[in-house]
Amino acid sequence: MGKYKQQSFLHGATILVAATLLVKVIGAIYRIPLGNMIGTVGMRYFSNAYDLYLPIYSLAMAGLPTAVARIIAQRMSQQRYRDVRRTFKVTKLTFLVTGLSSFLIMLIATWPFVSLINSTESVYAILAISPSILFCCIMSSYRGYYEGQRNMTPTAVSNIIEALGKLVIGLGLTFVVIQVGMSQFESTGKVFGKVIEGETPEIMRQAASDAILPYAAAAAVLGITIGSLIGAIYMFVMHKVKGDSFSVRDLRNSPPPISAKSTLKVLLVMAIPIAIGSLSTQISSLVDTLVVQTRLDGLFDNHAEEMNAIYSELLSGVTEKSSAIYGTYKGFVYTLYNLIPTIASVIGVSALPAVTTAWVKRDRKNLKINIESVLRITALVAFPAGIGISVLSKGIIDLLYSSREPYMIIIATPLLRVMGITAIISSMCLPITSVLQAIGKQFIPVRNMLIGAGTKGLISFILVGIPSININGAPYGTLVCYLVIFVLNFISVCRYTHFVPSIMSIFIKPFICAALCGVTAGAMNWILGGHISENLSTVISIALAGIVYIIALFIFKAISKDDVMMIPKGEKIANVLEKYHLIG
Repeated sequence: MGKYKQQSFLHGATILVAATLLVKVIGAIYRIPLGNMIGTVGMRYFSNAYDLYLPIYSLAMAGLPTAVARIIAQRMSQQRYRDVRRTFKVTKLTFLVTGLSSFLIMLIATWPFVSLINSTESVYAILAISPSILFCCIMSSYRGYYEGQRNMTPTAVSNIIEALGKLVIGLGLTFVVIQVGMSQFESTGKVFGKVIEGETPEIMRQAASDAILPYAAAAAVLGITIGSLIGAIYMFVMHKVKGDSFSVRDLRNSPPPISAKSTLKVLLVMAIPIAIGSLSTQISSLVDTLVVQTRLDGLFDNHAEEMNAIYSELLSGVTEKSSAIYGTYKGFVYTLYNLIPTIASVIGVSALPAVTTAWVKRDRKNLKINIESVLRITALVAFPAGIGISVLSKGIIDLLYSSREPYMIIIATPLLRVMGITAIISSMCLPITSVLQAIGKQFIPVRNMLIGAGTKGLISFILVGIPSININGAPYGTLVCYLVIFVLNFISVCRYTHFVPSIMSIFIKPFICAALCGVTAGAMNWILGGHISENLSTVISIALAGIVYIIALFIFKAISKDDVMMIPKGEKIANVLEKYHLIG
């Protein structure tokens, strides 16, 4: 096929995972100082903007890149290259329409949403992030196009560019807004036109700081919007310069493409259920905003005596206690938890074209190999990461956010302990969803996700509404949600592919290796505790646990030859590992 060379599933996954790790490092560099700059209350405004943005974003375009990738993978396997180009043209126009429409919908929904969650201060952040939907839609039309051709490099590069824009611009704007606001207060006693009042200079300064937070959060998300604009520009320019690498001969020998109308119909039939499925995933996050946040507010209104008995000393001097607690959970704990599913999601994206090709060709051998590889590699990433942040929850939070309020670390530690285990289950849900989408069963994950989200809403409503449990009930709702989704999706994969993936290689071996990793981390942290600083103890524990995990992978032969064969120069690496009996 001309000069175009496809990447294998694991080669593509390696590129995306490497890029995602870099993006997550950039995101941590962004989120950690951001959290230290705007605190738990500011992170509530920041998170509220995301919680409205993500469902609309998902409905607008999350299904389309996956659908485009699947259609293009199918057309490529059939050597219908003219159809590939036709699909891309239709996709760009579709994304432009959905992006503009969703931008307007978000603007219209802003005031009703902030009124519903009783957080009018979040309006500035929501307005600042809303244009990002349009830019992400434009960018994703190119991403889906190249992912379908098993070329993950453009997606990886655009993600990095987007993240760097967010880091530099977002933090820069936030810093400027805080400095300008405090400068105004010092010289005029006002913050962006609002008169600051208080009984003492300390109270007035705290009030001024609180008044700046809505604008600082808006500045932070404005960096996200500008970063997505830069990423979209990169994808546009890259495509103009490099194109798709189809040769004249490829196109001449390709069958005539179907009409634009038929292409759009195929695209929408596949995209709509995937978009709904992605929306239902975001509904899980929206449950936290609507249920957890409002239940917390209700506890402080209706059970003030009980809540003050729990938090009066811990949150002494904090005026917005409910906001501080929720901001700790959603702005800090959820951010650390979400690192793991995000990495897992790119593995699923990389697997989709390979699974689709095997399914279309009725190649049962490669179908089984690819499905087992994507599940196993996800498990090899998710299990140690999830167990690690669960075991070292306090140390990790203290390491990253030691300059924040002491109450944040105390509240966050038990929450992250549960969310670490949740991260394993939610990560395993993502590649299974991609497999179901790849074999044309897009509605199955939608149904299962809605069942899971409904379960989460019910459990969170009950547990968070109990004063003695309050915010500690939220992680359990999320845990049960993804456990339900995982079980239902796994059963569906077995049913429709007519084989059961290897439980031993996918779950048991990674769990044993990860358990040894977790025991090492916990034991080292306990041994070192009291002798060196907690931060140094955490770093050493993580490093030693990582070494033990790698050794365990080879001892238990948790990595298969099929996995290694899919990476660049995999055959040579596999031969060496096989020689020393280090792979299964």
